[in-house]
Amino acid sequence: MSDGPLAMAAPLQPMLHVRSLKATTGFYEEVLGFAVDRLWPEPSPTWCALSCGPARLMFTSEPGERDTTSTLVGSLYFYPNDVDGFHEAVVAAGGRPLFNPRDEPWGMREFAIEDPDGYLLKFGQPTAPTSARPSETSGAPHPTYSELTDALVEFSPVGIMVVDEVGNITFTSPALEELTGYGFGDIVGTNVVSYLHPSAVEGLIESVAYVQAYPDQVMGPASMAFIHKDGESRILEVYGRNKFDDPRVNGLIVAVRDNTTQYQVNEALIAFTERGHTDEALRLLCAALLGLPIRGRTTIVTSAGGGQLANVGFPEHLLAEQFSTGDSPWRRATESGVAQMPPDLEGYPRALFDAAAHESIPTIWAIPILLPGRFGGEGTIACLVVARSEKGEASLNETLTVNNVARNVAMVLEQDRLVSQLNTSATTDALTGLANRAALFGDAAAVTEATAVLYLDLDGFKPVNDAFGHPAGDEVLREVARRLSSAVRDGDQLGRVGGDEFVLRCLTPIDQDGAEHMAERLLAVLAEPIGVPVQGAAGGVTVTVGASIGIALASSGTVADRGHDLTDETSLVHRADAALYDAKRAGRGRWHTAD
Repeated sequence: MSDGPLAMAAPLQPMLHVRSLKATTGFYEEVLGFAVDRLWPEPSPTWCALSCGPARLMFTSEPGERDTTSTLVGSLYFYPNDVDGFHEAVVAAGGRPLFNPRDEPWGMREFAIEDPDGYLLKFGQPTAPTSARPSETSGAPHPTYSELTDALVEFSPVGIMVVDEVGNITFTSPALEELTGYGFGDIVGTNVVSYLHPSAVEGLIESVAYVQAYPDQVMGPASMAFIHKDGESRILEVYGRNKFDDPRVNGLIVAVRDNTTQYQVNEALIAFTERGHTDEALRLLCAALLGLPIRGRTTIVTSAGGGQLANVGFPEHLLAEQFSTGDSPWRRATESGVAQMPPDLEGYPRALFDAAAHESIPTIWAIPILLPGRFGGEGTIACLVVARSEKGEASLNETLTVNNVARNVAMVLEQDRLVSQLNTSATTDALTGLANRAALFGDAAAVTEATAVLYLDLDGFKPVNDAFGHPAGDEVLREVARRLSSAVRDGDQLGRVGGDEFVLRCLTPIDQDGAEHMAERLLAVLAEPIGVPVQGAAGGVTVTVGASIGIALASSGTVADRGHDLTDETSLVHRADAALYDAKRAGRGRWHTAD
């Protein structure tokens, strides 16, 4: 008889969790009226096969478990020889159908009957074992497997929908309404493509093709842009399984969860790190809070004055001066460096309360963006401001989500600041703050017909350095830079290219008379004495420096006839430099225009 189990068709389907083999056989004999014969009279430690009317049964134990009578406890497997006959016998013995409207589309055929001790026997469609028997003192009814699965579908945080072969939606779970804004009655019978952002349609087609080609595989995760009922785009993470050949489903099962926050955060980091687009990164971080659990309209404002760095849906009039300079969550957050996440706007100015209520905003959260390692209001560089559609205390999940986005905003702004500093240091003279040689000539655009270059070298600077030291010389250079900057035209570029050499690139039209007049102005502002603090000299000392200037113009005329390339900036600088030395040889403190 050892080969007996092999004669039974496989696989056997688990049907129920039973108290004991003894109770089960007694139930079949006494309640259903079936004669139960053991195919193997002495059960093994783990299983026993039975013959029961129009069906065969196999009992398997759960290792180490015993009931109060020390008999095996385990699961019963059902192998039908005559399913209809077995159904009829159970119904005749008092069985009740397990049936509800949600089962109907899938053709479920289930029945149940309870034994005298309250154990539920469930049969029909193969099912997983039921849960263990509830406490006799709890008074709670034992849920059927169908009732349990219904509850799981109803309360699962993951949305489920079924899509037929042409894309029409035939079923949605309650969670999908929270994810998309559309209820069962809104969306069932419509086509899923009509809810997708155009960028997501191609991905849907590829995903459907995949599950059709590999029906046994789970498709996903895939991200798709879904247009929420409020008109905003949400990023949904989807998984799919092909069940077109299952008459209970007859479609593609799609599991959905809101992935907007993580997706937009990732896109923001890509936009910043790979493309260097700070504005795009900040906008995407605001968009990250459109999704669950926040569902907020968000802006990022500067710590001074409330100027916006990014905005996704936040009503701009709420940032008006009367709110930004008065009491508001973002002002409190900016000044204190502490997040403000009030359950409502009670306690804030009535004008802000009314303006927010008019936009259906019951509360506004504000999270300060702090420099790394800084705390309190002095370290605040910006503020993340979120308009909420629901009032109430922030949950732990909401707090973690908002803080995560705020940390990413801080990272983007800090990295942007560091990149800006690097770019500035690469193109700026550290001593004077003027453009350096790289900025002046590194990527200089081709000069126009009216452009001129004035090359300036200080006269009398070396004696100042020798007499009073380099700190005094540095102060002279800074003052020279300030005076020259005050004398040049808007749009022209002034820079320091050497120890005491400066260059002015005239980027707006200028003729020879204008260039020579500009040189006179520069000499005039430098003629005034310069006060310099010197250690050991009360009140400092006064020094005077002058300058010699060479001028070169990119104008046509007789010079062009002599073979000079007047439109080449390098040539223009060389000609101005040569004219500078002509001015020095002529006696210093003057200008000279190149031929």
